[in-house]
Amino acid sequence: MSGEHERKDWNDEDVMQALDRVARLERELRDEVRGPARPEEHARVMKGLFGEATPAPRARSASWIWLAAAGLLVATTALWLLRDPASSAPVPGTVLSGNSLDILEPLGAVDEFTELRWKTRSSGNPRFRVRVLDDADGHEWVPATIVTGTRFSLAERDTSAWGRVRFEVEELDASGVVTEANVARAWRR
Repeated sequence: MSGEHERKDWNDEDVMQALDRVARLERELRDEVRGPARPEEHARVMKGLFGEATPAPRARSASWIWLAAAGLLVATTALWLLRDPASSAPVPGTVLSGNSLDILEPLGAVDEFTELRWKTRSSGNPRFRVRVLDDADGHEWVPATIVTGTRFSLAERDTSAWGRVRFEVEELDASGVVTEANVARAWRR
């Protein structure tokens, strides 16, 4: 083909029209040669070309699509409600918004690292896990330590090598699951 015909996207109607034209041309050619076909010949040719007549499959109705979407939404909601609360514990170093745990000091530039203080809106006597890390390389200056108050003294520790520090405080419930967490950064002036 030398480009006489443009490339065209064919839909079912175009194909049917093209097949009808081909069949009409074949009938005209055959009629020129031997006369019109008998009805049984015509039926045999049509059956050979198109097979048994079967109705086209029905397209799925929009209501089925909406029902499937609603089912998916219900299943997703059920899975979300049944998830393990322990798996949603904040990752250390994550700053949560709307937090009820606020680190008060040290924050920003400081002369000395003497005490870590925070406040919480939780009632009762919660426990806290405190860690102090080098902000640049993650070196652990103070390993995870459990405390019951809202103060952690650094006075007994040698903090002279500390430059830029990240403080992580996690509030724990009675079973040890993290309920709140916050991070603060401080550095020596």
